[in-house]
Amino acid sequence: MTEERILKPGDMWDEHYRGTKYHCVPGGEFWWTLTDRQNMATVRVTATAGFERIAEEYLSLRPEGGSLRITETGAILTRMPTRSWEAAYVGEYDVPLEFESVDVLGEGVQPLSLWPAFYDGARYSYKNGRLWWKNPVDGVWQETRERLPADIESLFLQVKPTGGSLRVTENGKVLALIAPQPLPSGMKDQYEALTDLQKRLIEVKGRNVGYLPVFLGEYMGGFTLHEAVDLAAPLTPSEEADLMAFLSQYGQGLEDRAPEPFEPFPELADIEDDLDREEIR
Repeated sequence: MTEERILKPGDMWDEHYRGTKYHCVPGGEFWWTLTDRQNMATVRVTATAGFERIAEEYLSLRPEGGSLRITETGAILTRMPTRSWEAAYVGEYDVPLEFESVDVLGEGVQPLSLWPAFYDGARYSYKNGRLWWKNPVDGVWQETRERLPADIESLFLQVKPTGGSLRVTENGKVLALIAPQPLPSGMKDQYEALTDLQKRLIEVKGRNVGYLPVFLGEYMGGFTLHEAVDLAAPLTPSEEADLMAFLSQYGQGLEDRAPEPFEPFPELADIEDDLDREEIR
């Protein structure tokens, strides 16, 4: 049995690099950024508590400051400019961050209600009944070993029946952006109770992408990934067996002698020649 590796600050991070993105600078200021692409503007939403230890550990590795990520399992990560931007472990997230006008825990928010905090977190995509992570560096997709909890998966498919992306925050909140559609009543009352900043978060997201951020549920288990599929590698025995089963649907078995070659009917040959020329054009 292999012993689990105990990470120390600065150790290389071998898992996928993801999570809610925050910023920290010398002096310890710590914030999340709201970006309004349409107006080319940004707003800093500065943390008021819970960030002090994170900032100290982060700045000990990157004294110049920069960005960091907090995963859905609570790992704090950054990329090291002194090591060709490789991903590194910073520490563990254990105390919820606090902000003056935004509740990142979403206290009292019910499933399929407006998400009144940051739309951010580890990004995954649900496609064809399976959950995936896309590497933003090389564009390679990897399937997760874990599935969404059944209740969250059901809600997700209710509001995004063709699939799409979702986010999981460092506090275990599962979020999605959805197109206009009927939702449970009470959204107007929920909206009117929001702070001005919370309303702005929703307004900018809606204006940027035309979708509404909603809360789907809670999941704290995290996700690990299968190895990426290498299509240049030889077929595995199971892939060979599946392919043979597929080919068997086409009648004559591969073990039988192939028929003697024959010339196609002239009219069929003419049609194929025309298609070839069309393809070239």
